[in-house]
Amino acid sequence: MQKLGISISSLLIFQAFSLQSAPFDDCPTEAFLIQKPENTAKTFGIDLSLGKSIELSENMNNQNGKALNGVGFSDHDDYMYGWYHHTNSLARVGNDYQIESMTLNKVDSNSQNASGFYAGDISTVENIWFGYKVGLGLFKVFIDGPNANKMEYVAGSKAKATLNLTDIAFHPDFNFLYAVTNGTTGDLVRISTDTGEIQVLDRVYEGDKATFGAQFFDVDGNMYISSNQSGEIYKIDISNPELIDEVFAYGPKSSSNDGARCANAPVLPASGTDYGDAPDSYGTAFEDNGARHGTSGITSLRLGDDISGTDDGVQFATGLETGESAIVLIEANQITSTSYLNAWIDWDQDGEFEADEQVLDNYQASANNQIMYQVPLWAEPGSTWSRFRISTTQDLSPRGGAPDGEVEDYPLTITETGVTLSYYPSASGYTSLVYEDNYPSTGDYDMNDVAMQLRIINYIKDNQIIRVGFEGRLSALGASYKNGFALRVPGLAASKVNGDHIKQVLKGSRVDEAYLESGVSSASIIIAEDLTEWIQTSSGCSYYRTQTGCTYENMPTWSVTVPFNSAVSTGSMPAYPYDPFIFATTASYHGDDANTLIGHAPGRALEIHLKNKAPTEKFNNGFFGYMHDYSNSSQNKYFLTENGMAWAMEVPSSWKHPMSGVSLDQAYPEFIDFATDDSGQTNATWYMSPETSKVFNN
Repeated sequence: MQKLGISISSLLIFQAFSLQSAPFDDCPTEAFLIQKPENTAKTFGIDLSLGKSIELSENMNNQNGKALNGVGFSDHDDYMYGWYHHTNSLARVGNDYQIESMTLNKVDSNSQNASGFYAGDISTVENIWFGYKVGLGLFKVFIDGPNANKMEYVAGSKAKATLNLTDIAFHPDFNFLYAVTNGTTGDLVRISTDTGEIQVLDRVYEGDKATFGAQFFDVDGNMYISSNQSGEIYKIDISNPELIDEVFAYGPKSSSNDGARCANAPVLPASGTDYGDAPDSYGTAFEDNGARHGTSGITSLRLGDDISGTDDGVQFATGLETGESAIVLIEANQITSTSYLNAWIDWDQDGEFEADEQVLDNYQASANNQIMYQVPLWAEPGSTWSRFRISTTQDLSPRGGAPDGEVEDYPLTITETGVTLSYYPSASGYTSLVYEDNYPSTGDYDMNDVAMQLRIINYIKDNQIIRVGFEGRLSALGASYKNGFALRVPGLAASKVNGDHIKQVLKGSRVDEAYLESGVSSASIIIAEDLTEWIQTSSGCSYYRTQTGCTYENMPTWSVTVPFNSAVSTGSMPAYPYDPFIFATTASYHGDDANTLIGHAPGRALEIHLKNKAPTEKFNNGFFGYMHDYSNSSQNKYFLTENGMAWAMEVPSSWKHPMSGVSLDQAYPEFIDFATDDSGQTNATWYMSPETSKVFNN
């Protein structure tokens, strides 16, 4: 039905209480902030896409410095309504931004005693204002209709009002209130308008102490919350609430804040918004919360002197070489004493700007800036991107909206000189690592439960290693147990490794599975938690590349690059192949023996290392001496049987592993004499003499 300016019910209010203001335009897209600096209530309009604020009213004519709180926008009659502390009643605000107090019929004792509301909003279903206060409960005021001006308590809600909420907001599509709690952690909660029942949905905020005094919705059901302390605006997907990991926009700070918005309006990018132009993964488009700035003509703060949109404010005076200093020249226009530069370079080329890739942090800009910065040792040589932002807003991140300034993105090339590569076993060959995962029992000893081909690459500059690369191929999984795979560098402190920038490629695609493990002294890189996720077995085949008559895909190839925080002398690195080991996948069955010892699935407590390699701190030492294990830590003997057989071996070639169920000594008859000779001289090339029918030849 078409709106005729003032409805009959609104006219009744007008007649009874002499409310004079006209309504706002139908469902405006801006959000409204009611603030009270120096005890004078003011109204600001907020463009949520940028956080840009405009003063709409310098004085709302509040009396005795009293606040207007719990403000909501009614899409039913296009007025704002909120709780006016001066009259302890509801008040209306129209397009003149003046507070007009209403006289309420408080029909119950709870309503008569209620006061001091901070949180409120207008239902999107009916023209009813709901107010909430901790310890008092939930209340509603009918704005029009037969119950106009009636205020009543929501029965039973007082006992449920246990959270100190500073604003609440109605979802656009259904009659529930939502809010985010205050503090260093914030929980998203939902409030029933029928009962006042509060349901905690999920933790959405962790960070500096925040009071979320303004909370809004858009027509798509996204929630926006603004921190009084920082002015930062965060966006929450109500259908899939997650911990907030980035700022949506940078709004104004305030000691007092209350918000109202038409929930049926979209949040759209502002006209003339300036964006970057790096690839989408860096956050460029509005839909991806890309870096964006409000502009206001030729006099606006910007980089360079061009107003046509060409990036011209940043010049790289030197090249970018790993481990060396570099110089950038930045020209800025229309600067003030509060113009700040923030910049990032994607040193590891993972398509994101991360916290430790920030090269300028709130750098106070002048018209011409010559800035020296350091290219980190762990920077990845090759093509990458940079982002530069200038604004009067401090602490900008690589994404999100800022009310003024400009963003410029530049492609770059990182170079590396004087670096040599040292390979093990060679630049084109692999060594093989094979494991029997029935530990601490010997099982069938076919040594194909995990078979991994490995190549190690040390990147050396000035006789120091700056990073290590691992390249591999998974050649067999011949067991029903699930195993992970890891590479430890004994003696290398975990602090030496830049765990945030480990790079992994699996089957030609970059993935984020590998990580630097915590809780161990020597650097330990988890390559895979569960190797079965890397492969597919054909129908009727139980294992991977250990059975005949099965169709197999190519061996999964992988690589992991491990950058160091600081260079390590080549002489301090351990002997090759370092310490590659397997471990039981978390919560997966790994045999009755392990379950009996530990009482449950062993997970990381069960590791299998090469012969005489000590386990990590996460290993359960109860396995030593258990079943067939004859480890003796006092003699530095680990993972071997009474006769010297091992559960893991290195074979110096891309060898052919035994078929499923065929023991190693059957497939390679010379192996037994080799294994029992501690000198390793007997049958040293046993792996070159297989029984052809008993090894995997595909």
